[in-house]
Amino acid sequence: MDPNRVLIFAHSIGPIEGASVVNRVPVRGLIAAETIGKDWFSYDIENVRRQLLLQGEGYGKVESDVRERERCDVRFYLQKQTPTVLGREAPQCLEGLLWGASYTYMQQIGDVNLAQEWRRVDIPVLVIYGTSDPKTSEEESLYLVNMINSFHPGRATYLRVRGMSHGFDKEPSQRDSMLVEKGKRKPGNFDRSFLTDVQGWIDRVMRQ
Repeated sequence: MDPNRVLIFAHSIGPIEGASVVNRVPVRGLIAAETIGKDWFSYDIENVRRQLLLQGEGYGKVESDVRERERCDVRFYLQKQTPTVLGREAPQCLEGLLWGASYTYMQQIGDVNLAQEWRRVDIPVLVIYGTSDPKTSEEESLYLVNMINSFHPGRATYLRVRGMSHGFDKEPSQRDSMLVEKGKRKPGNFDRSFLTDVQGWIDRVMRQ
């Protein structure tokens, strides 16, 4: 297989792993879609705040819940407490921490130093953000673009897709996307428009 003709498309949590992979396996480029630029610990806390506000919670409850999540994240990500220990000492922390994955995997994700990983990625990177994505933010994507370009000027390109959600479906807003996730609204159609921009970026990279 010719690595000069291989590109990786990584979505959501995937680019965190992708940055590590391309440091060991040579490829032509990497597409990082709907992801984060800061460390997982910081992201997780801010994500709780964002999603609570999108659900219409009052600021008093939001800040109270965020403080509780901070305490839980310290236990889980920094002190490396297992679900067994949390179940015994802080059972309220179990909900929402594991993201449907093994606890060891999530704690490993929490240990990743993204700046350290991306510093070594000297290939073209396309960072995609859909404005209706409630699971991350445009700030995160722009932070990642600026981080990569600070290490390797011009390597990162930003693609902002209006009205696209985390699952690449068309949604009017982040709040509408939250309703889809909770089963209170049917998902919109797959947003094919961004594929044209992705293909354009791939074509430019392959000509370089």
